[in-house]
Amino acid sequence: MKVGDIPDFTPVLGARAFQFGEESGFFSPLLLLGDGASEPAHGLLSCLILGGQRAVVADGANCFDAYRLARAARSVRRPIPTLLSAVRISRAFTWQQFLSLLETEIAAEAARTGSRWVFVLGPLDLLADHELKPFPALRVARRVAEALDGIARMGLGVIAMQSEGPLRRAGRETLLSPLKRACRNTIEFRQPAERLEAAGRDRLRSITGSPAQLDLPLPGKA
Repeated sequence: MKVGDIPDFTPVLGARAFQFGEESGFFSPLLLLGDGASEPAHGLLSCLILGGQRAVVADGANCFDAYRLARAARSVRRPIPTLLSAVRISRAFTWQQFLSLLETEIAAEAARTGSRWVFVLGPLDLLADHELKPFPALRVARRVAEALDGIARMGLGVIAMQSEGPLRRAGRETLLSPLKRACRNTIEFRQPAERLEAAGRDRLRSITGSPAQLDLPLPGKA
């Protein structure tokens, strides 16, 4: 696979935010980490869709908010149905469903819809369930991380969003380790909720060094 054939992250986040994997030709997944990461994740998705891209979303936290995309569309006077039709949502409610989604379904859905971006929301949330014992949960977390790496190696842009709250409350913060290793690029968002929008935009601007590239249509901007 040629480098020119893969999604170019640089217009969104800047070259310094991403690294190549061990084999050249793909970008490592990006991890937006922290209890304040949902706003920037939806902002990036809005930015890409408004730029004419298509994306698939694997939602393991039941946190995808279509209203945020609709507000972004209204803020730039774009048809809401057109924007939403560029996003395909797949939800899972058990860790088995979510693992199957990542390992066997999401890349095929991206190919079918012509999407070059995969957003993975709450990839570890379902592992906070205490019905799943700690060691099996760690094995599943490793498989989730491997799946994200595998999707990136297919030439798709992968952006994962993980809140630490569910894992912290379950005492399972160690499950983050394999995810961080797979996503060699991590941006942390830990600001209070009322400051998420501004802080998230400022944090991403600091990485790109180019505010104009990251004028994200986040909720509240209209």
